[in-house]
Amino acid sequence: MTEILKNIILMDGNGLFVWFCVIFLLLILALNIFFAHRRKSKIFRSLKNI
Repeated sequence: MTEILKNIILMDGNGLFVWFCVIFLLLILALNIFFAHRRKSKIFRSLKNI
């Protein structure tokens, strides 16, 4: 069981690069969602004030 988990994490020596790319992708997606939601909220607030 631990050998399988070790193989999934290390990926024959490429694991650090792959996991860095996955985390970087998730960070970019989270930031895009956050900024889009913030902008949408700002637009709705400005429309309420009209």
